[in-house]
Amino acid sequence: RNHWPWIAGFATLGIFIMVAIQPFRKRVHNPTPNPQNPGSLPPLTPGEQGPSNSDRIWYENHLALGRKHLQEMNFSAALSAFEQAIEIDPSNPLGHLYRGRTLRATHKTEEALHSLVRALELEPNLIAAHLEKAHCHLHHEEYLKAHSQLLTAIAIDKDWPELYHLLSVCAFRLGNLQESVQHLGQLIKLEPNAPQPRYLRAR
Repeated sequence: RNHWPWIAGFATLGIFIMVAIQPFRKRVHNPTPNPQNPGSLPPLTPGEQGPSNSDRIWYENHLALGRKHLQEMNFSAALSAFEQAIEIDPSNPLGHLYRGRTLRATHKTEEALHSLVRALELEPNLIAAHLEKAHCHLHHEEYLKAHSQLLTAIAIDKDWPELYHLLSVCAFRLGNLQESVQHLGQLIKLEPNAPQPRYLRAR
């Protein structure tokens, strides 16, 4: 018997099946990101990018997941998520801000400063990054640097109570009691029902 027609037929059928299942295999190994369920996303490997039309979704999901871990004080998982976000979009300042905040929470202030400087390079008006940077300087008892950083932030937005609280601390540490009291007065204007600033001012 001549078996070649049968062999050729099976070979053609096999090729057809492989071509047919290829799109399905791509969907299984590269699932579409689900913005409602950030925990379901597989981690990106170094250098890997999400689909070009969903980079933003990948970024937002890793950022949300990192914030969740940070709130739960799971710092290693938070740091990993924020670094994944930075890989996807290194030009977005929020990833660098949250990476810096996480590093500061683990007392790695020198590394945190690098991330916060980068965040401010990308967005000079990011008040949260100015605050985090001032906290890092305070941690190292660099009161003059912290004071300067906070004044820069106040020039951008005068309605952040924490800026005045930290400025009061800096001024007190630098020996300028009158300035310290002035900042507490501004804090009381912004938060009239907060008892602590009134107590400190009365002292």
